[in-house]
Amino acid sequence: MIKSYQVFDNFLDTSVLDVPSLVRDSAIHAGFGNWIPGKDETSASLDGMGFGGNHAILTKSLMNATGIIAVPNLTHFRLTTKHTERATIHSDAHAAPYTCIAYLTQNKNQGATAFWKHKETGLTALPANLNQETAAMLRDDMAKSSMEDWEITDIVKGEYNRALVFNAPLFHCRYPMEDPGTDLESGRLVWICHYFNLQEMK
Repeated sequence: MIKSYQVFDNFLDTSVLDVPSLVRDSAIHAGFGNWIPGKDETSASLDGMGFGGNHAILTKSLMNATGIIAVPNLTHFRLTTKHTERATIHSDAHAAPYTCIAYLTQNKNQGATAFWKHKETGLTALPANLNQETAAMLRDDMAKSSMEDWEITDIVKGEYNRALVFNAPLFHCRYPMEDPGTDLESGRLVWICHYFNLQEMK
């Protein structure tokens, strides 16, 4: 178990080759499209999803940075622009115990990841067990993602070749919620990995 979150700069090796650019190019070459999540997700459709590209070298870098054997459950690239749906506050608890976000944006529109606290409950992460009433309220408030219901607890800037690793139940979202980029060159590109620690698996 990690302590809330960790930040790793110089995530991908640059000592011999420009690995971050190679990984970025691999995602761009593979392309992006729409993905419709399952019924438990808060969004009806996600734009700019990329499932091709060099995931292996990113996973290896994740293991080098954290010192664990990471077992990915789901990995993807994500390109967001002003045409992308507005971000919503959410938890990745359903996907795996841990989440890694690697920032691959080369332009000034690097954005950030914000962590949140739900004002009414005081929760900063989605508990494993919730009564139906609280679960329904959180589901509605995550879908709305209104500042009336949430407050920011921390922001991690999405600097190029930085990785953010955190406990997946934490409430978070990309920030700002509406991306100012207009296209591939000015948009925000990240790699996301939901993973398990092999030593913690039964």
